[in-house]
Amino acid sequence: ADLSTLSTQTLPMNRSADVLLYIGGMIFQQIVTFGSGIFVARWFGPEDYGVLSIVRNFFTFVLLLAPLGLDLSLLRHIGQHQHDIARINKQILVLRLVTASVTATVVLLIYFWVGKYLELNVYHFKKFAWLLTLMFVSLPFAADVAIMTAVFRGRGRPAAQVLVSLYVQPTTRLALTVLLLFSGYGLSGVLDATIGGYLVASLMMTSILLVWNRRDRLPRHHLDRVDAAMISRLLKDSVWLALSLLVYGLLRNADIMLIGFFRSSKEVGEYAAISAIAQVIQFFPSSLSQSLGAVIARHHGDRNVPLIRETLSKYLREASLLSAPIFGGIAIFGPWLDLVFGHRFHFDPMITLALALGYYISAVLGPMGYSLSMTGRHRLEFGLLCGGATLIVALCVIVTPLYGALGTALVIAAGYLAINGARAVLVQRVYHFFVGSPGDLVPPLLSLGLAFLFREFGQKLLGRSVGSMVVLLAVYLVGCFAGYWMFLFKENELRFFRSRFSRLARGG
Repeated sequence: ADLSTLSTQTLPMNRSADVLLYIGGMIFQQIVTFGSGIFVARWFGPEDYGVLSIVRNFFTFVLLLAPLGLDLSLLRHIGQHQHDIARINKQILVLRLVTASVTATVVLLIYFWVGKYLELNVYHFKKFAWLLTLMFVSLPFAADVAIMTAVFRGRGRPAAQVLVSLYVQPTTRLALTVLLLFSGYGLSGVLDATIGGYLVASLMMTSILLVWNRRDRLPRHHLDRVDAAMISRLLKDSVWLALSLLVYGLLRNADIMLIGFFRSSKEVGEYAAISAIAQVIQFFPSSLSQSLGAVIARHHGDRNVPLIRETLSKYLREASLLSAPIFGGIAIFGPWLDLVFGHRFHFDPMITLALALGYYISAVLGPMGYSLSMTGRHRLEFGLLCGGATLIVALCVIVTPLYGALGTALVIAAGYLAINGARAVLVQRVYHFFVGSPGDLVPPLLSLGLAFLFREFGQKLLGRSVGSMVVLLAVYLVGCFAGYWMFLFKENELRFFRSRFSRLARGG
């Protein structure tokens, strides 16, 4: 969502094969993440899984800043200088070295000071400092992968990056996790596997880039004053983007860190397990918003405000329709996930609903931020995020000790709603229109209602088991599609599905 979406997604892919490769990679990554998360949670139980989640959240938060904003600004920089790739390659090398130096310094700070301080004064868990340090060893490689992702996409060759980051890296991490856990490495084995995944991805991307440069027979280029000026300007431009990512990251990671401070590791583990599953809600909005930022920027450059509104409204409708059934399924059937994670886990229905709602609001409405960040109003977007993040964290500090994970989840969901509501008001003042319509609220409400009905009646008929959950979820999804067909689809959408069904009936 917002600028954090652009850091992993960029200009439209030119070939349908690239699009299919990306979608397949997203699905594969979600399956691997889902499966490995359940495997690790069942292996360790909620207490140790809670400690692992806190460590990961610290890392995820810092990782947003680790590429120094270059994962965003390089996209534009490379696109503007496609005619001089030899010069750009030298600049990228310098920027990668600068990033490596900064992130290596962070790792040393974690090892010598931050980790020990947190273990003694904040998170009183056994070996917390060592686990945090081990997690942060991944930081230089992870930051490099983020930068190289921007390089590959900026040069219009996304397929290689997709293969490495969405196929090779998760597979490597999963294989190493299983191997190290069965070898008796415990929590450190999971973190070692993360290091291995990022290291392999960084080395592979570097090797591919070297092959490209040799094949393209680029001329030699020696750094000069022009390069120094361009690098300096690029780093300055990256600051605002990096800070926006950092602030938004605070919203996404503060919940687990605060629950870990005020509550037990078991409560953290249960909250983190549901949070990991709820991230699946982001799949369709993430896929749909791949090129949204670039399109908005182009329409803004053409001063075509009606097309900006049309583009955002079209995205919002599609994202709402596609992600609402996932939201409803997780929100209502989430408490049944103790059947999957094991009897040591217990999932509160209200926490599950609040978490799913927060992820739905963030995923579907977050890309609306492109209406500000991609139209030269990134400082306004940054100010909005800063104000929202400050208020949400302050409320979490008050609510979490009193009401635990439920209070935190409710504050986060309400915070996402407030931020996106404020953004809608800003967009209305700037462009004099509101994006979307009241009809966009129907899909999530319909999905929630259907999921609740199927769960209640299904439990009475089939009981509560993994098998019945799978059957009921399948029937629920069919019910959602039927509800869409009867009440929500427009005529052009009905024609689309009719044509697809006709092809299937003809065997085409």
